[in-house]
Amino acid sequence: MNIRLAGLGLFLLLFGRVGFSQDCDNFTITVSEDTTLCTPGEPVPVAASFSATPFNFQWSPGAGLADPSAAVTTATPATTQTYTITAQAIGENLIFNGDFELGNAGFTTDYGQGSGGPNGPLHNEGEYLISNNPMATHEDFAPCGDHTTGNGNMMVVNSSDQQNDVWCQVVSVTPGTDYAFSAWVASVTTENPANLQFSFDGVLLGNTAEATPVTCDWVPFYATWNSGGATDVEICVTNVNNESTGNDFALDDISFGPVCEATAEITITVGETPGTVPAVDCEATASSILLSWPPTMGASTYQMDVLDGPTGAFTSDTTYLIEGLTENQQVNYELFAVSAEGCLSHVYSGGCITLECPDYNLALEGATELCEGAPLDLALLIETESPGPFTVEYTYNGLTNTLPGLQAGTNALSVSVPGSGSIVIASFSDSSAPACTYDGPFPALDFTVVPFPAAGVGKDLDFCAALDSLLDLSDILAGADAGGTWTVTAGDVPDGALNASTGQFNLAQLTTSGAVQIAYLQNNGICQPDSAFFNLDILPVPVVETGGPYSLDCDRDEVVVGSPAMVGFEYTWTPLGGGVLSDTGIANPTASEAGAYALEVTNTSTGCANADTITVADNRATPELVVSVTNPGCTPDGTGSLIVDSVIGGQPPYLFGLNDQPLQQSPSFAGLEAGNYSLRVQDGGGCEGVALFDLESAVPAGFRLFSPGQGAAPIIIPGDSIDLVAQPLDAGTELPDNLVWEPAVCQGCATVRVSPERTTTYTVTGLTSDGCTVTARIVVEVNNVERIYVPTAFSPNNDGINDVLLPYAGPEFVRGVSFRIFNRWGSLVYEASDFQLSASQMGWEGMYKGETAPAGVYGYHLVLERGNGITVERSGEVNLIR
Repeated sequence: MNIRLAGLGLFLLLFGRVGFSQDCDNFTITVSEDTTLCTPGEPVPVAASFSATPFNFQWSPGAGLADPSAAVTTATPATTQTYTITAQAIGENLIFNGDFELGNAGFTTDYGQGSGGPNGPLHNEGEYLISNNPMATHEDFAPCGDHTTGNGNMMVVNSSDQQNDVWCQVVSVTPGTDYAFSAWVASVTTENPANLQFSFDGVLLGNTAEATPVTCDWVPFYATWNSGGATDVEICVTNVNNESTGNDFALDDISFGPVCEATAEITITVGETPGTVPAVDCEATASSILLSWPPTMGASTYQMDVLDGPTGAFTSDTTYLIEGLTENQQVNYELFAVSAEGCLSHVYSGGCITLECPDYNLALEGATELCEGAPLDLALLIETESPGPFTVEYTYNGLTNTLPGLQAGTNALSVSVPGSGSIVIASFSDSSAPACTYDGPFPALDFTVVPFPAAGVGKDLDFCAALDSLLDLSDILAGADAGGTWTVTAGDVPDGALNASTGQFNLAQLTTSGAVQIAYLQNNGICQPDSAFFNLDILPVPVVETGGPYSLDCDRDEVVVGSPAMVGFEYTWTPLGGGVLSDTGIANPTASEAGAYALEVTNTSTGCANADTITVADNRATPELVVSVTNPGCTPDGTGSLIVDSVIGGQPPYLFGLNDQPLQQSPSFAGLEAGNYSLRVQDGGGCEGVALFDLESAVPAGFRLFSPGQGAAPIIIPGDSIDLVAQPLDAGTELPDNLVWEPAVCQGCATVRVSPERTTTYTVTGLTSDGCTVTARIVVEVNNVERIYVPTAFSPNNDGINDVLLPYAGPEFVRGVSFRIFNRWGSLVYEASDFQLSASQMGWEGMYKGETAPAGVYGYHLVLERGNGITVERSGEVNLIR
C-alpha cells in the first residue's frame, strides 16, 4: 500500500483548496510590422513573440509559409496576403509553490522523503527531496540548476519501478472551463529517462512526456482538460516508467490555469513597379536649381536623391527646388517614380550647373563710440571687377534705408544716429548683373552713442580734526554718473586717506586743522569731461590737560584731578568702573576713590571734542616687615639685634622705630638685651605697620632635621612615607632633651616616620643642657607627579639592549595590577597580571602566539596600585623596532 505524504495537509488546513482568478487579459502576441513587396515571391521574415510561454500556436493560412508551426518563419506570397497566428497559454497559475521555493509545502506524493544511505540522502528508490542541486542528494546524480533561475529549488526524485504519483495538489476550478497543465522535467541520470503523464482525479490524460537521456536538459510537457461540472480537481504527475535502474529525474515550474487564447496578424502587400521618368528639365541661377519632369505612368509620388549637394524640396508633384548653392556648382541627382504601394521605378540619373557671377567684397568702417549729437561717418568699400553701379540697403535700429548709385572703391557716408545701435548691410545688388545675387556675408558696424558725462554738484562741509569715522563723498554727491575718479586738489591730506575709486574719506587721518578741496572727475574719453568740488574745513580739537599722577594714601583720602578751566569749553567726567567724583561737570573735581576717570573737553563754538583718561592709585596699604632676629644668648648680655631685611606693601620712603623711640631711616637695631620689642614702620604715605619680637638669651646647641637618602629638602608624592631624623650639628654634642614635634607626630623621639598629604613644615623644639630652647625645622614637599614610565620604543633582537618592554614606577607604587599590549587591529598580543614592579623579567619580549610580532606601533594599557590601595591607569603607544 502506498502512503501519500501530507505535504499539502497544513496548507489545506490553513487556506482550504487552491483557487485563484482566471484572468487572461495579460496574454498577448506581438508580431513583426506589415511589409510591402515589389517583387512577387520574394521571401519576407515573419516573427511572433508572446507575453507568456504558449503551449500551442499556429499560423494560418499555411500556404506561402516555410513553417506554419514556428514562431519565426519565412513567407513568400505571390499576392497581397494577411497571416494570422493563434496561440494558447496558461492563464494565471493556480498551483501553490509550483517552483518549490517554499520547500516541502503545498503538495502530496506517493514517494517518501529521502532517508539516506551510502550514496547520499536519496540513496533509496521511491524517495524524493526538495533541493537546489541533485548531486547534493545522490552522488551519482548530475549537478543541475533549477529551471526557474538556475540556483533555486526543484523536486529531485529517485524513482521506483511502480507507477506512483510523484506530485499531487487539489485546485478549485470553475465548471465548464478549459484548463491547461504544464511542468518541466530533466533527467539527473542518463539511464532509462522518466516517462511522465498527468492525471486529473486519478484519470491519466494527455500524451506521455519523455525526459531526454541528456542530464540537466529541461523539457516541458503539458495537457489540456475541461472542468465539466467539477468545482475542484486533484491534479497529479505520474511516472509511468516502471524501470528500476536509472529513471531518476527532477521536476520544476508546475503550472495550472485557464486556457488563454490570443491572435495577431501581419499583412504583406505585393505592389507594382511604376514606369521610369522619361526626361528632366533644369532651370539654374547662381545659387539655385529648379528641376521639372512630366507625369509618369503608375507613379503616385516621386523620390529625389541629391548626390552631391544640399537636399532640396518638392514645390509640386513634378518640380523640385535645390537652394543654397554656389556659383558654377555641379549638382547630380537620381529620380524615382514611386507607386501607391511604395515600389520604386528604375532610376533616372541627371546633373545641372549653377550660373557664375562676378566676385564682390564689402567692408564697412567707422567709429564704434561717438558723443551724443555727433553724426556717424562711415566708409563703405566695394571691391569687384564689375562696372556697377551698385545699390546697398542697410538697417539701423529696425529701419531700412537705400543707398543707390554706389561705385566700386570707397564710398563716404554720413548717418545721423540719435542713439546706440548697429548699421547692418542688408542687401547688395549689381545693376550690370541683375541675375546675380550676393548673399554675403554682409558687414555690420556696432556703435555706442555716449552721453555727456555728469560729475554732479558737490558741497561745502566742515569736520573736527581726527574724527574717527569714514565719510562717503559719493553718497552726498548729487546728480553724478558713477565710475568717476576722486582726487585732492587743495590742502594737506595724508596718503591713503582718500579712496580715489569709491570716494571714501578717512577723517581720522586728518589730525591737523585747515582747508581741503576734493574734486570728482567724470571723463568718458569721448565727450568733454565734467568736475564737481567739495570744500572741507577741518576744525581743531581741544587739547585735554588732565594733570597727575594722582594717588590716595594714609595722609590723603581725596585728591583734586584735572587742570584749570578754559573759557568756551565744556567739561564732562565719567568714572570708569564705579569711582566717585565731587562734580562730573567741572574741570577740577575731587576724587575720593581710586580708579580710572575719563575727561571729555568740548569746544562750545565748534562742537569739536577730545578726551583723555587719568588713573587715581590707592596706596593705602599696611606695610609688613621681614626681619632678621638675633637673640642675645641665654644670658642678658645686650648682643641681640633686629634688622629689617625688606618691607612688603606701602610706598617708599620708609622710617623705622623701636618701641617708643623716634622714627629713623636706618632699618637696623643692635645691642638689644633679652626682652619684648615693638618694631614700627611708616611708609611715605603715612601708613604704619608693627611687628612684635621676643628676644631670648639662650644660646641654642646646634642640631638639624634631615631625611636619610634625601637630606634637608626631601620630596615625596602623595601616599609615600619618609623618615625624619634629629641630629647634632657638631660631633660630640648631644641632642636637646624633651624634643617636641609640631605637628605632634611624636614626643621625645629623635626619629619619626611621616606620610603628609601636602607639603608640610615639621618643627622640633628642645631644651639644651644649659637651659636654652633650640628649634630645628624641615619642609617635606609633597609633589603630585606620579612616577610612571613606559618606554616609547624597544628592539627585541637579543642584543642585550631594550630587548624587553617593562613598565617602571616610583616607590609609591607597590604592585602591578595588569599590563596589556594590543596590535593596531585591537587584538591582545601580551598580558601580565598581579606582578611585582621590581621583577625585571615581567615584560613583553615581542612575541605573539609563539611567533615574532611584526615591527610597528602597538598600544598599551597599564594599571598600578599605590601603597594606599589606590590604582592608577596609564595608556599609550610603543614602537616595536626590528
